[in-house]
Formats: sequence, C-alpha cells, structure tokens
Amino acid sequence: MKRFLLPIPFLLLFSSQYFFAQVDINRNQTKLLTDTNKIGLVDLKSDPEIQRLNELKANLTTSQQKLSTDLLQLIRSEFLPKATSLEHHSETMKSLKQFKPFEQSANFEESISEGTVYVYVYLNQEYSTSVINSYSEIVTDRDEKNHIVVAWVKAKNLEALASLNAVKMVRTVMPPVIRTGSVTTEGDAIHRTSNVRTIFDENGTGVNVGIISDGVDTRSTAQVTGDIPADGSGLTVLSNTYGGDEGTAMLEIVHDMVPGAELYFHDLGGNTLAFNSAIDDLVTAGNNIICDDIGWLLEPFYEDGVVASHINSVINSNDIIYVSSAGNAGDSHYQGDFFPSVTQPTQHDFSEGGTTGAYLYLPLAVGEQAIIVLQWDDQFGDSGNDYDLYLYNYGTASVVASSENFQSGAGDPLEYIVYTRPVGGPASYDYAIIVDQYSGSSVNLEVFIYAPANYSNNIKAQDAIFGHAAVDDVVSVGAVRYTTTSTIEFFSSQGPSTITFPVAESRQTPKIVGVDGGVITGAGGFGSFDGINYRFYGTSASAPHVAAVLSQAWSYDLLRTGQNIRQLLYDYPEDLGSIDFDPVFGYGRADALNIFNGELPVELTSFSATTIGSKVKLIWNTATEVNNYGFEVERSVVKGEWDKIGFVNGNGNSNSPKDYSFVDDFAGKPTYRTGRYSYRLKQIDNDGQFEYSKTIEVDMNGVKKYELTQNYPNPFNPTTTISYILPQTGMVRLTLYNILGQEIRTLVNEVKEAGTHTFNFDASDLNSGMYIYKIESGSFTQTRKMTLVK
Repeated sequence: MKRFLLPIPFLLLFSSQYFFAQVDINRNQTKLLTDTNKIGLVDLKSDPEIQRLNELKANLTTSQQKLSTDLLQLIRSEFLPKATSLEHHSETMKSLKQFKPFEQSANFEESISEGTVYVYVYLNQEYSTSVINSYSEIVTDRDEKNHIVVAWVKAKNLEALASLNAVKMVRTVMPPVIRTGSVTTEGDAIHRTSNVRTIFDENGTGVNVGIISDGVDTRSTAQVTGDIPADGSGLTVLSNTYGGDEGTAMLEIVHDMVPGAELYFHDLGGNTLAFNSAIDDLVTAGNNIICDDIGWLLEPFYEDGVVASHINSVINSNDIIYVSSAGNAGDSHYQGDFFPSVTQPTQHDFSEGGTTGAYLYLPLAVGEQAIIVLQWDDQFGDSGNDYDLYLYNYGTASVVASSENFQSGAGDPLEYIVYTRPVGGPASYDYAIIVDQYSGSSVNLEVFIYAPANYSNNIKAQDAIFGHAAVDDVVSVGAVRYTTTSTIEFFSSQGPSTITFPVAESRQTPKIVGVDGGVITGAGGFGSFDGINYRFYGTSASAPHVAAVLSQAWSYDLLRTGQNIRQLLYDYPEDLGSIDFDPVFGYGRADALNIFNGELPVELTSFSATTIGSKVKLIWNTATEVNNYGFEVERSVVKGEWDKIGFVNGNGNSNSPKDYSFVDDFAGKPTYRTGRYSYRLKQIDNDGQFEYSKTIEVDMNGVKKYELTQNYPNPFNPTTTISYILPQTGMVRLTLYNILGQEIRTLVNEVKEAGTHTFNFDASDLNSGMYIYKIESGSFTQTRKMTLVK
C-alpha cells in the first residue's frame, strides 16, 4: 500500500526575525564557494566515525528500523555523531517544539526517557488508529482514511510502539519553518485591480476569500487604520491558535485590492492533518477562494502526499479556487541523477563531473539552524534503494549530523537533517552536504536547503515546486519584485514539477506570478523595514495578490464556475517569458484589467433585459460583426447551471450597428414565475469559436427598487448603453458630467413608466476620459462612472 508522507510545514516568506529566514530585504543572491580546500572530496568510507555509524545501521532491530533517525538518536545516543552531544540534539528538538523533557526528573537520562515526543505514526491499512492509544500520552489528530495518527509519546515507549505489527513508521512532527500590512500595496496598481475598481466598479463583492497562514495575533493594529475589516464586519477568524502575523499581512493585501470581498482566516494547525482540517473548515464556511503560503518540507517530491491528495479532492468536490505559494527555493535546491564521484563512487557528485565542488555548501554562525531534506524517485512505502545524508563541518573536519533511515523495500525515500550550530569556534563555519549510496541502484536525487544562507555551487532553480503547489488545479504563484515586475525573484521556485507515481508526468508549474515586496502596516512587527515602510517579501506575498485578482474577476459574474474564473487568469496575463507558458513565469504576471478587457466581447455594445408582464425581453446591439454565425441565448435559475433557451441568427460580417431581441416566454410559467433569473449570450463564429457576454439578471418578483446600472461596455468607444430601473412611473432626469462636476448634457428628461429602460449613448463628439452620469427620479438619485477611450 502506498503511504502518504506527512511533511514538515514551512511558510513561504522571508523575514530577518527568524533563524530560518532564507533571505530578507538586505540579502543578495547566493555566492559561489571557491576555496579549493573545501570543494574536494571527503573520504567518508575511511572515516572511523562513519564506519561506526554504518555498522550500527546494519544491526538495527526491526523496531528501530521503523523510527526516523532523529528519534533513534534521542533514545539511543550512540546513533549520534560523536561531534554532537545528546544534550545539544535534545535542545534542538525542544526548540522545534517536538520534544518536551520531563521537568521533574532526578537526572538528565530520566528527563529524556520520561519526556514526550511529537510524532506521526503511520499504520498498516487494516488497523484502526485506536491501536496506539495505550502508547500515547495525547492524541492530537487522527486520519482513519490514510491510517495516520499525530500524538505525543514518551521517548521510552517509542521502540515498543514501533514493535507493533500495526505500525509501519514513526516520524517526528516538525513545526512550520518561518522564513519569510493606512498603506496600500504597490501590487494594487501593478496587477491593475485599482483600474478595474475605477472602470468597472468591481471590488470583490459577493466573493469570500479564506487565508491560511501562521496567525493574525495583532490584527487590531491594522483594523484601527482600516487596512483590514473588523471581526464580524468583513473578517471572520475561524482559528488563531498557532500564532504570528503573516496572516494579517496577507489579509491586508487582499483587502487593499478587493475591499468588497468577505475575508476569512484559519491558522495552519501545526501538522498536516490539522492543516487539511483547516481547509475543510474554510470550505464549510462558504469560501470561494482559499489562499495559503504554507509548504510542507517532507511532503513527497515525486508524488502527491496526504496534503496534495486532500486539496485535489476538495477542488474536485467543490466550486472553489485554491491558490498557493510556489516556494522560495530557487536559490537553495538541487535535482539530478545519481552521479558517482570518481574516487568515492558511493558519494554523489553534485557538480556532475564539473569543477564547482562535489557537494552542496552552506555557512553557519553560532546559533543558526539548517534543515536539509533529501528525497529520491522511489515510491513512498516501497523504497529499496538506501541513501544516507550527512552534514560535514570543514572547521572541525567532522560529520556533525546524519540521517540514516532504513530502506529495504518498504521504506520511504527520505532523509532529513536538522542541525543548530553550537557555541564555540570561529564566527562562521562552512559545511558540506554529502549524499552517500548505502545500497541499491542509481536514482534521481532532490535536495532542499532551508538555512539563513547557502552557497550557489551546484544549485538549480528548476523543478523546485512540489507538494500541493504542484497539483494541476492549484494556482501556484511565483514572485516578481514590485520594483522589477518583469524579472523573476532569484529565490522564486521554478518549474516544471516532475511526478513519478502513480504515472510519470511533468506538471506545468508555476501557473502565474504575482508581486512581492509591497507595503504592509507591519502589525506585530511582521515584515522587513526599509527605513520608511514595512515590506512583505517572498511567494507568501505574491499569492494573496493573485487571490485578489481572482476575487475581482469572480465578483463580475458570480454565476461562473471557479474553473472558468481560474482559466481567465491564465488566458489574460501580462506575458513575461516565452509565449504562452514557461516554467519560470508560468502564464505571466496576473493582470486584472487584461481579464476584464479580454473577456468582454468588443462587438457587443449593449445587452439589457426588461419584463413584459410574465415574460422577459432581451435586447442587445452590435457595433460591428466579423464571421458572426449567431447567438445562443442561455438562462440560469440555479448558480452554475445554464440552459440554452433559444438561438438568434447573426449578420455574418457587418460594419454597421445591428439590433437584436429575444423574448423568453417560459420564464412566466408558474414553476419559474418567482425569483431572479440570469441570462447571457453565447456569440458563435462560423468556425465554431465562441465567447460569452456579461450576465444580466431579471427579478420576476417585480421591480422593487430604483437602480442605475453600470454602462456597458465600459471602457467604450464611442457608444455604450446605460440602463436604469424604476419601481413606479415618474419623471426621470439622466445627466452627464465631466470629472470636474460640470454638466455636459442631459440624456433623458421625461416621464418614464415603471420597469427597466435603456439609453444608447453616443460619445463621438467627446474627448477621451472619465465621465459621471447621474439619475434623478423623485427622491432617488444615483451616480456612476464611465470611461471613454479613443
């Protein structure tokens, strides 16, 4: 049975306040290590310490084979490299909130053995998660479908737990690696959501956007300044137990760009089962768009794990759009086939025969921490190729960390190291990341480095998007900086995404890019301060920009499906790389105005509806026609479900305005008489190509209120249609003003009957610019804006 791996989570952002920050505002691109004394091969096989560790691995008991190396090193210190003490190892695990020593212990040994460890327990398919109850202190999460449990277990009980036939593997739970807003993000202008708000009056109204991140602890700071809505008045916080303020910054970005959208927040939960529950909670709450900036370090690279599979299922079962950060590993990733070193044939040569050194390299200062993750292209739960991972300190000429998990046909193709540089020695040491083939055949290797810095030797930005960001229907978002919007950020993970199981495929990632580095309020001290403003960097910042663009597009036509809105994002970007799609920028930079201008049919100058007793009359006009076969008329009673109710022949090719109409007799039948109806036109060319008009609505309950609708099309040149609704007969005055408020002309000044009315406005004699039109009838007044573009 394939087992889904539960990986370590990380937030795809940059902030200097965390040890694990890969980059901050002051960081430059990674540099090359050129010291010839440090790029040669290390003779591991002749190292007595490596020989000792290999011998221990060869004699593992069946129970020990089921424990991840870090757990084994905690309960049996002989499995630690001699350069690292048990005290140091336990403190590292404690700092990551994965180990709690027993505080009432009489001695150090007892504090370890009686202490508790936070673990994932993977079970064989035929067993219930209840089998671990007697071995655990607290069970925090269960997944009966995938046979996974998350629990706190005493260290002394780990081997006994692993000895159960029900247990396949026990692995440590790691917390998120936090890497890294009165202000408006520059992304509002760059993605042109501000243009759409001005021209089309669309601000996200009717769309719910849910954010998953670390926390919104000091959101009140941003609420006071109006940068995010108040709780219960535009913002709903479903859970905020994890803590932090990156969620606050993401909410600020969305609210800046689509202030009409309803916002929701849920923290990431702390483990992958809780993360999946967070997604479910947001769906249940009615969110149309969900956006996260979370990555899980140990999620499978070559297949879909428990998170990716769950999100794929959620998308397929619900009419939602899922947006996720692509990752910040463009300058800290490697992938390539196993390349044996000439003099050390079991060691992988990361330079693949080149001259840039055999390994991957990084510097560490005292107190800095690095996480290194290795995987290869075997299937999880079925790996018989055994590779080990080591971290070598050049300053002390010793291996300081190791991962030697057991793979003999039923293992996971995974090794990972977490190492904190202890006190002592010079300000900085250089380290080598070494991969050694313990047994088996050649495989494709992939390594990610999560550290304050690393050297650029042998680093590859390509194929660095994995996990749920690599799911086909997820909108994976790369990053371009707000000051250089046509250049990919050096850290932005690039595609494609190589999948090996269940079938080999290359997935197109990232799907799109968004802006990072925009201004935020800095609530809770979050963000990078440039001396004037707090700024938000990383694909964590670019993802909510794209979520806002999608929200604005969906608010224009709420009856469209999420799949259709998502496709508009890909069809109308600002192309930055190769024509159409490329693995650096995806389809390009998200552009809200392109979506609105590209999607609106240019030939259609008006489309309106009016009720005639129990019938609905549709009226539309075209300015010119090319290759127009005709119009299918569609009606919707239930959201997302459209029925063809008629067809009107087109005029083929025409250079003069044409008028069309259609009467829907069926709407007045008793079964359908009450309620709101939606109509749209499907304009079909002679060659079969087609596009849809905007959607209009009719209330069969009768006109109940005055309304001045947005002119259509808008922008326009030179004609557009203005519609207005009257609940009763009365005097109507419709007036046009320029942007200075000066009256230009009177469009309507007469008595009109109750109902829907349209006015075709010709602006041939006016200059380009923005105009205001105003209706007055009795005590009712309303104004709207229109844009003339010549």
